[in-house]
Amino acid sequence: MKHDIIPPFSIVPFVGYGPFRFGMSSAEIATVSSSAPITDTQLIEGTETFESFETYPELDIQLVYNSEDSLSLIELMELSSPIFMDVDIFGTHFSEVMNGLRNCGITFTQPFDRSMYLSLDKGVGLYVPYQNKIESFSLFCRGYYDANL
Repeated sequence: MKHDIIPPFSIVPFVGYGPFRFGMSSAEIATVSSSAPITDTQLIEGTETFESFETYPELDIQLVYNSEDSLSLIELMELSSPIFMDVDIFGTHFSEVMNGLRNCGITFTQPFDRSMYLSLDKGVGLYVPYQNKIESFSLFCRGYYDANL
């Protein structure tokens, strides 16, 4: 099922999603976004480091900034309609998405638990917490998961 509510932006591994580029500050993101985000901050478990979050409901995305206010993770939900390497992430069943991505040469690991699939060499991840239903598709900058693996 294809969603036409929000036109998909291009996904470039380790670079970003459309106008949202890794390394941009929240102030720089504000210049390319047409609306104000919902913001939040939280302590990263097991550290003394904070991350801040900006959620853009109309785009169905969440941006995560490191403690230096540098965009480091982009989380795309269903209405953002991400297509990566010609695979419609939310348009087909989980097994078809995984097969499509594997056919493109992408390999996944599950370093945290059985609900997170990461491709460290492509800078993407799938969050699948319930019965093979993809909840989000993440893009991350180089090194984002280095300290956590």
